[in-house]
Amino acid sequence: MTDTLDTPVVMVIFNRPDRAGQVFARVREAKPRRLFVLADGPRAGRDSDEALCEETRAIAGRVDWPCEVTRDFSDVNLGCGGRVTSGLDRVFAEVEEAIVIEDDCLPHPTFFSYCAELLQKYRGDERVFAITGGKYPCEPRTQPYSYRFTRMFNGWGWAGWRRSWQSIDFAMAGYPEFTAQGGMTKHSRSLLETQFFSNGFDKAWTKEIEPWDWALMFQAYTRRQLFVTPDRNLISNTGWGAAATQSKNPKHILSNLPAFAMKLPLSHPPVVAEDEAMDRKVYSMIGPLVGPRLFRSIKKRLRWLRRNYYVRLHEEPPQLGPLRFRTGGR
Repeated sequence: MTDTLDTPVVMVIFNRPDRAGQVFARVREAKPRRLFVLADGPRAGRDSDEALCEETRAIAGRVDWPCEVTRDFSDVNLGCGGRVTSGLDRVFAEVEEAIVIEDDCLPHPTFFSYCAELLQKYRGDERVFAITGGKYPCEPRTQPYSYRFTRMFNGWGWAGWRRSWQSIDFAMAGYPEFTAQGGMTKHSRSLLETQFFSNGFDKAWTKEIEPWDWALMFQAYTRRQLFVTPDRNLISNTGWGAAATQSKNPKHILSNLPAFAMKLPLSHPPVVAEDEAMDRKVYSMIGPLVGPRLFRSIKKRLRWLRRNYYVRLHEEPPQLGPLRFRTGGR
């Protein structure tokens, strides 16, 4: 890594000073020349929020390397989606590209070099919408390449360009027409894909979930644009638990997934094309659980087995054979 990082970095923070401090320590190691700190305001009726928000915001004062710091602190609570979209509107009005990391998403130190190199490589390539740092625990390594292309976006740690961000309609105004004209049928290649994207798009449209990342994915999906996903997971989401705004299940298969070092320099795949077979595995792994209760229970258990196998597989050196299941006997 170089002594300083030329790519601007954005930290999105709220009311968890301990976790934000851990992420800031990784940002400090990268030493970006430009740092945006986007802070949401305290929630109404939550007396503890004000002090915690102030303590979390204090990390912006810990910058001790040559860096232009922009503090965008909201006086009111905008929510996960509102804070991200309003903050990044400002960021991408000022800079052409940036690396974005949330306060409970701990990046591996190599995440920043990985993002910076790929932002430069695909800067003018409209086929690529954004760079993601997360890898789901069902994907084998893509060796000899450092990454692959996917239709799915993971927003816990990512990087993107103004050209992509400013193309998004966060209201998803085109979604009703898209469904009425059979958009999913035209775009989807399998039932798993249809279930995965329809479930997310429907919930984002009805505001059952915070829609910003699904609105981003809808924009890319309808334009058949792709995301980069790394060969090894580079982001550990440490925020799962009762105190989280959305990710409340600490036993979720994506909770605290270990981050691993990316081998540098990167090895680039020869073509920009979705790895459809791998995407189908991810739809199966993290898509909605459907069917009878027994079937859902078995599938949930299989997901955990695949997660644990993934973690062991990525330890150095990998010495595992194929995943096997005991069917009976000793």
